Amino acid sequence: MKRILTLALLTIVAFSAWATVTDGTKQTADSLEAVLPSLQGKERITPILKLAEYYRLTNARHAITLLLEGLRLSAEAGNSKTLDFHNQLGICYSIAGQYDSAAYHLKQALAWATKNNDEAGQSRVYANQAILHTYSEQYERALALYFKALDIQIRNNNVKGQMGTYINIAGLYGSLRRYNDALHFDSMGYTLARKLGNAEAAYMIRGNMASTLKDQGDFAAARRMNQEAIDYHEKHFPQSFRLANIYYTMSDIYMGLNKLDSSYSCSTKAWAIYKSLGSLYQLGCAYIQMSNIELAQGQIHDAEQHGLLAYELKDKLGKDFLALSTLNLTKVYTRLGKMDKSFRYESEYHETIDSLERENQAKAVIEMQTKYETQKRIQENERLRHESLLKDAELTKTHYILLSALLGVSLLVVLAVVLFRQNKNRANLNRLLTRENETLKIEKLTAQLNQLKDQISPHFLFNSLSTLQGMVSENDPNTGTFIASLSEVYRYILETDSADLVSVQQELSVAEAYIFLLKTRFSDSLQIDIDLSNEIREKKLPPFSLQLLIENAVKHNVATPSAPLHIVLYADPALDRLCVRNTFQPKRSVTESTKKGLANLQKRLNLLGNYTLNINTHDAFFSVEIPLI
Repeated sequence: MKRILTLALLTIVAFSAWATVTDGTKQTADSLEAVLPSLQGKERITPILKLAEYYRLTNARHAITLLLEGLRLSAEAGNSKTLDFHNQLGICYSIAGQYDSAAYHLKQALAWATKNNDEAGQSRVYANQAILHTYSEQYERALALYFKALDIQIRNNNVKGQMGTYINIAGLYGSLRRYNDALHFDSMGYTLARKLGNAEAAYMIRGNMASTLKDQGDFAAARRMNQEAIDYHEKHFPQSFRLANIYYTMSDIYMGLNKLDSSYSCSTKAWAIYKSLGSLYQLGCAYIQMSNIELAQGQIHDAEQHGLLAYELKDKLGKDFLALSTLNLTKVYTRLGKMDKSFRYESEYHETIDSLERENQAKAVIEMQTKYETQKRIQENERLRHESLLKDAELTKTHYILLSALLGVSLLVVLAVVLFRQNKNRANLNRLLTRENETLKIEKLTAQLNQLKDQISPHFLFNSLSTLQGMVSENDPNTGTFIASLSEVYRYILETDSADLVSVQQELSVAEAYIFLLKTRFSDSLQIDIDLSNEIREKKLPPFSLQLLIENAVKHNVATPSAPLHIVLYADPALDRLCVRNTFQPKRSVTESTKKGLANLQKRLNLLGNYTLNINTHDAFFSVEIPLI
């Protein structure tokens, strides 16, 4: 049920920013549809892209059909818009719920952008991958991707791109019910929109902020802000998809204010625009909204009529919408006292929910089977390659023996000289390797000693014991947990002092204990999010790497309740790197950094095979990427 409500929310209100100021009119779409048959070959490419932008929110499946044709034409013509087609297909397949197809096209788009060193294209792909993860309810992963896109936009001073990303990040925080964060990022987007002189985007953001205020329960402020958005869009975009969304939000706001007549008026205005645009899913949601309002007004038969109109769309809109529709009709017929019909629709609702759950489970099984088959093929290919190498080696050995026999005694002297020189060179090489090994051992021991000094500094021990003393004196119920976490950190040090590499999962286990110690000190002034897949957790990295990077962020940045320090751990599987990112809010009075911690970590990576850290500093963020081995 949570997934169904999320999809309805995404489609109707929360992410109107995805159509960011490209919300074309039906008249424009009709004009393009009329001219398209007269165009041939690559002349069709640009009109197809524009039509797809219009249809992606009103009829995603039709948009997909257009884009697939456009992708073929672009590939045939060697057109540079191939990246745009893959990007748009990724968005449309996400909206249509075909997540595997969406992931494929976005992967192709990212490869295209990377190949052509197109950072702006990479930024767009990251944002669209975030949309995919939003639709599949992987919100933390989506946030990490939006922040990657934001990094590129800040680096390239792409103010317009930053504005759109701020809007989408705000929408995600709204879905996570982190309303203050949502309003913060919407405010940042609004400021940039005003700076750019983009009134359309500014009033769209006001509508989004109104939706957040509504979800927060501040209906009066939400109504005032949403009315600003309505006034602007009624004047400049009277039949736009975005105006319909704003009407829909206002309907919810008036329901919260218990002004049912005004709520119904706004829902009918939204319904009229959705109908004129042919937006079936949104039209069905408007029917359900009108039915719910009529139920609250006591107009039960009108509620039944609109509920049945929504139900008639079930075959075109899929099981997610069917569940919403049958749930509405269950309530209607319960109020009418027609319990046989109420039980019928309730049964259909539960059957639909169960079917969706089974489909999700089946998808998970298929994904596991696919992963297993892929791994099996890799292992089989590796075995065949190994056998081929063995056969080549045997064949080479046979040829060598035959050649030696044919040359006979005449080559014995030559072979003796060659063997003598080889033995001499081997002896010299062994001596050189022995000296290098001794040097490496000394460097490794030194690096390990520096590692222990950096990891367990007297400063860290003093802070931990001071915190513990305060907890004991106050009879804090978390004292036992604090001691256990401190013990876990020191136990890990003893267990890994001779290890070159440990798994990411092992690092996370002790990092979580260390994070608990930090949270005890900083409370809500410190926010740490971890978004790492099971595949990433099996990778390797030097022990205590994550603790060092988290400690580095805390040491050099302000962390207060009014300006909490936000640290995010995520990974880029394509680059085999784990990133520790923190908001950049440096302490004014901090002692100048010696950078010994990062230098020590880089030295250890050099000893493991010349791996390198990537350190990036921006106005808003500081991040360190460490390679996964």
